[in-house]
Amino acid sequence: MRFAVLLAGSLLTGTVYASRPLTPPAPEFPKGLAWLNSEELSLQRLRGRRVTLVAFLNVNSLNSIRTFPVLKAWWDRYSLDGLMVIGVHTPEFEVGRDPIYVRNALKRSGIRFPVTLDNDRKLWKAYQNEGWPVFYLVDHRGLIVHDHLGEGSYREFEREILKALKQLNGFKPPESQKLVPDPKTADCGLATAMVPVGLQKGGQKSLEGVRELRHILSSLRDGEVSYKGRWIVEPQALRNDRDNPGFTDFIRLIYRGAESAAILGTATGRPTKVYVKQNDLWLHSKNAGQDVQWDEDDRSYVAVSEPRIYYLSKNTDDNMQEIYLYPADAGVKVSGFDFSNACQLKYELK
Repeated sequence: MRFAVLLAGSLLTGTVYASRPLTPPAPEFPKGLAWLNSEELSLQRLRGRRVTLVAFLNVNSLNSIRTFPVLKAWWDRYSLDGLMVIGVHTPEFEVGRDPIYVRNALKRSGIRFPVTLDNDRKLWKAYQNEGWPVFYLVDHRGLIVHDHLGEGSYREFEREILKALKQLNGFKPPESQKLVPDPKTADCGLATAMVPVGLQKGGQKSLEGVRELRHILSSLRDGEVSYKGRWIVEPQALRNDRDNPGFTDFIRLIYRGAESAAILGTATGRPTKVYVKQNDLWLHSKNAGQDVQWDEDDRSYVAVSEPRIYYLSKNTDDNMQEIYLYPADAGVKVSGFDFSNACQLKYELK
């Protein structure tokens, strides 16, 4: 049974629903999954006692990360009045299968609600998911009464939460309480889709060597990854194979969007630096992402101390851009890149 078939992506606009039963029973959590922030839970245990929001997430996806403040707001507002929020972390990359990695990512984001690790995609397949994030609202009878794929439509989803809570226990929110705002959806510009690298199916086949004609940045090259120097192509990453004091080895990605980020780590486990340029120039305070620092020579870099997503650049338009990564030391691993458009970058809860 297909619960919700939605068109690709974690998009702010254009979500299209195919037909499905209005209130299908929610699949149960398989036994034996690892749980964070909680002991093992089941929908059977929650039936009759809670309305449950099942949120499929990925701590390496900007689309998911941007919904964390919304989920936290709903948890803070309604957990004492009958709402249970349960995150289901389904990884894209191998590093996301590590419970410690996921726990640290959730801690950085201030996530305190229960999260289960769906490493084998059992729940993903049971719900027939097609992207991150996706929310399912399960009422006190154990039935799916509402769902949504992607960012946005928060007001509509919150109204459904309130409707389900009212049916559970008659809950009414304070009259002064405003619904979580929806992000802007007009004049947002474009953003490149997530770009995994490596050999595994779904990864970007990287080009050895770099084209010299930098000015030819057509849309046909959107998402193109190339590299120069000694890199090992692994199933889910590119790993540099030598120290790089002369900045001769690098990865280059062509993209468009208001924000770029990369999933970085080290094979050695030792902290290191990954230097960052955009359009062959060092970043400055106006276009640097939140993880960027500068050395004594004013060269921009991110300090990679643990595997996670690192924010690289911010732009004022969605023109085609090039981002360059120069590892300082051997062992740096690049698993993929992710991006935001202008509306996604600026969205904040108020």
